[in-house]
Amino acid sequence: MVLQERASRSRGLERQGGHDVRYGSVRLGLTGKAVQVMHDAPDTQSLANAPEIAAPDGSTVRPLCHISGLGSFAHFQLEPGEVARAVSHATVQEIWYIVGGVGRMWRRQEGQEPAIADLRPGVCLTIPLGTAFQFRAYSPDEPLQVVAVTMPPWPAGSEDEARPEQGPWTPVLRR
Repeated sequence: MVLQERASRSRGLERQGGHDVRYGSVRLGLTGKAVQVMHDAPDTQSLANAPEIAAPDGSTVRPLCHISGLGSFAHFQLEPGEVARAVSHATVQEIWYIVGGVGRMWRRQEGQEPAIADLRPGVCLTIPLGTAFQFRAYSPDEPLQVVAVTMPPWPAGSEDEARPEQGPWTPVLRR
């Protein structure tokens, strides 16, 4: 493994967070000094092969691709009739796109009145930094399915990223 890592570094590759990062071109930074720009190696992932992880809100998340320092992409699923736990994020914000099922999303930003949005395929919504949110799947026979971008990438292993919040619904999770 050490030899493989040394060989990769000599070609401008390094493993970070379980994927290859390529050190590429040198560009001028804001100060006019030359800086080496880091590029991720191209990545392709399949939902069928992605690991299933329990998200802090209780939904099932399957992490897919990510670009170091910028964002990550994942698939979220809440089973029929389930209600996630209400949370807010400490350092990340998200853009969600509903791909299956129906449900509702409650969001509350500090100093603002809470709002509830209907979720159905084709709906896109944002969860800005610090926004408390909770979502639920309404269909009795179809899970709520979402794909989402997280910016910056979700901090794997962080116990402090998702903060418990008080939402409008009692969580209902069957796991």
